[in-house]
Amino acid sequence: MEGKHQMKAEKSDTIEIKWPWTMIPIENADELIKYLKRRIRSGHPLYGKKVYPSCRREDTADIIIQFDNDDDGTYAIVNFSKSKTISGKKMPQVEILKTRSALKLRFQKDHEESLS
Repeated sequence: MEGKHQMKAEKSDTIEIKWPWTMIPIENADELIKYLKRRIRSGHPLYGKKVYPSCRREDTADIIIQFDNDDDGTYAIVNFSKSKTISGKKMPQVEILKTRSALKLRFQKDHEESLS
């Protein structure tokens, strides 16, 4: 199927990435990290964390963020078009996925919903 990608982990199974999600080209990662750091301030769950953007959703402003040096498979979905007030400041909405299994299920659910 066109548009399918795979995300591999050293100690875990492969996650298949299907539309509406797609991998972020590595050459865009630094720019996205800088943008994220400008938007995230104290009080936000991603504040001060080393992160790496790995996937983006093509039909929304969602980006999957991987945590650097995180062995437990925690991921975050950051939506730059939706904001939440934290400590009196508007910052991007974030959803934390605590396992690779949760990420895998999210990719599958989003793909099925996008087809209907």
